[in-house]
This record gives sequence, C-alpha cells and structure tokens, in this order.
Amino acid sequence: SETFEKLVSQVTSGEILLLDNIRQSELEKSNDQNLASHISQHIDVYVNEAFPVAHREHCSVNALPKLLSTEQKYFGIHFAQEVSEMKSVLNPEHPSLFVISGNKVNTKLPLITKFLDKYDYLLVGGVIANTFYKFQDKEVGASIIDDEIDEQEAQVIRETLSHPSLVLPQQVVVEKQDGTRETLDVNSVKDTDVIYDIAPESLAAIPFAEIKQALWNGPLGYYEKGYVEGSQTLLEELSKNVSRVTIGGGNTVAMANKHNLNREKVFLSTGGGSMLDYLADGSLPAIDAIIN
Repeated sequence: SETFEKLVSQVTSGEILLLDNIRQSELEKSNDQNLASHISQHIDVYVNEAFPVAHREHCSVNALPKLLSTEQKYFGIHFAQEVSEMKSVLNPEHPSLFVISGNKVNTKLPLITKFLDKYDYLLVGGVIANTFYKFQDKEVGASIIDDEIDEQEAQVIRETLSHPSLVLPQQVVVEKQDGTRETLDVNSVKDTDVIYDIAPESLAAIPFAEIKQALWNGPLGYYEKGYVEGSQTLLEELSKNVSRVTIGGGNTVAMANKHNLNREKVFLSTGGGSMLDYLADGSLPAIDAIIN
C-alpha cells in the first residue's frame, strides 16, 4: 500500500519500523502472492520466530520466504529450539510416555496410531477417551463424544483399543445431574453422568519412576470448567520423575506455567497445532519455505 511504501521510505539508519499485525489482513490468510512479492522487495534478512503459526500456509510464513534467497532467510533461535525438540520426541528414550487429549478424534487419530509404536505408553483423555469408551460399548452418559467417525476411522479405533501401548483411564471424574462431582470406575458411569476428567487414581497404570521421556498435548479434563485434577496430578508426576518432558497446546502450557517447573527438564512448546502437525508430517509449511 502507499502507506507502507511511505513508512518504509522514511526509515533511517538505526531506526526500527514496527508494522501492525499482518494476520489482520485477509491477504495474509489467503497466502497472497502479490502481497508476498510486494513485501519481499524491502527485505534484506528474514527471520521466522513464529513457530505457533508455522503449520499455516499464510503469506508471511510461506509465500514470502519462498521468494527470498537462501542467504536471506533464517529460523529464529526459539523456532530452531522448537524444531530440535520435536525431532527429539519423534525418537524418544525408552521407556516413554505420550499423552494426548482433545475434542476431535479424527484429527488426532493419525498421530495416535503413529505414536503407539514409538512410545511405550500412550495415555488418552478428553473426548478421545470418551469416544474410545463408546467403542468399547461402555456407558458414557451425557459425555461429549466425537460422532463424526467414518467406517475407516472406526476400524482404526478398534485396532487401537487392542494395542498394548494404549492406556485408557479406568477411573473417571463425572458431573452428576445436581452439579456435584464423583469419582467412578469407568464401568459405573450412569446414563445421566457427564465424564469431565480422568481420575488421578487412573494414572497408577503408568510407572512414572521408570519413564525417561514424555510428550504431552492437551489437558486431560474439561480445563475451562475447572476439571484439572487429572492434569495437575499428571504434571506433578512428570516433573517429579521424568528426565525429559515436552508439553504443548495452549491450555496445557497455561496450566504448566502456573507450577514451578524445572525448565531444564520441562520444555514448553509455543505451538499446539504446529507441534501436532510437525509430529504427524515431519515438516511444516513455514519450514519448507525456508529450507527449500
């Protein structure tokens, strides 16, 4: 735009021009080539420090760096640390633990099946666990499940349920009709109950004292509604026993930040979606745009 050109032309040596957030522009989200070309004409050095959006094919992280030479474009320090950490968790030390939760089973299922053979224990929570219970013909009451599962995904879930690495919590925290909470064996859930968390007791299935490396994405319970006991117990066990812990996902990191963690042992990733996409695919649009 004319405003952009004018501001750039007015910058003198030693000054910094800070522009408004480019993500407010629809051209950014559409990965507009003209916008990328326009900006690239004013770039000497490009540094990407935005790992949380590295999974998006947006202009500033994808189209723009593709127009620059290898000598012009670099990863930021933290971005490089994120990628290094992700490479580490793709080949964990054993025994290892992967914890995953979330609302959409079909988006997490490829990662679950991939990591069942990479990690010794794979613990699921949230809607993923509820949906798995349903596939076991267990009563889940009024709990949220993912009901958009096609037949192919259903077959994968059935195979997953029999995998020796899968840890499906056997004790859950439910909300009763009167709003009170109760810890139940998963086989004792009533048709009016709502499963909102895993019970801390269910974590006894994991030998935390033996685990050398752990990866965790997504709170195990309904975090926004205050169902945090399962996640907090997990965090305490991980930080106390495990040599290397990687945690990603907005709410998971927010919860972890409230604790006095040993940051030499615990790595808090800034990217939830980027983290999951990298683990699933081995790269990201923003990474490809810089190294290719």
